[in-house]
This record gives sequence, structure tokens and C-alpha cells, in this order.
Amino acid sequence: MDVASVERSGYITYSVTRDPLILAGIKKMDDYSAEDPIPGWPVTGVGPRHIVANCNGTETYFAMELGVQYTETLESAGFVKDHVLFRDFVESVGKQFDCTGVVPAT
Repeated sequence: MDVASVERSGYITYSVTRDPLILAGIKKMDDYSAEDPIPGWPVTGVGPRHIVANCNGTETYFAMELGVQYTETLESAGFVKDHVLFRDFVESVGKQFDCTGVVPAT
């Protein structure tokens, strides 16, 4: 799914993959960094919502794209911030892939 269609959808889209070809492509992106894109997280990536984690010896890519409906709520009281949603996603799904220690305790 391309980014424009995600933005039109109005939803938040979560993705996770361990496909070596996709991971190799991500690592070739101009904005990919072997530095920690999220302070305190032992990961590499393309930014705060696109990370590559080492999960029990297997590289695993986690991504979250924000749609218009979510971004429109940013001005309302009581919304959940995207970094909290992403952390919860990585923690929850990461457990299925044995990604211990990827997200620091809060």
C-alpha cells in the first residue's frame, strides 16, 4: 500500500516483516541510519515510526503510518500520541518475535 492511499484511508496502518529482501531495501534508503532513531531504543531505522530491531538474532522491521483521521485528532484533548501507539505496537508484536529489550521500560 502506498503512503498516499494510507493517508486517504484515515487509519493508522501497522506493518511488521522479517523478509530479508525488504530489509535489504530499507537499509539502502537514503535516510536509513545505523544510529538509534529513537533515543534509548537498541534499534536502527528510518525514523521514529520505522525501525529495524534484532529479535532473537533475526532482523525485524516495524512501521506505523498515520492517516488523516488520526492526524486531525492531534488538536483534540485526550488523543493518544503516535509515539505511545508505536511503542505499544512494538512491545506487543515484538513479544511474538522474541524481541526482548527492544523498547525500554517506562
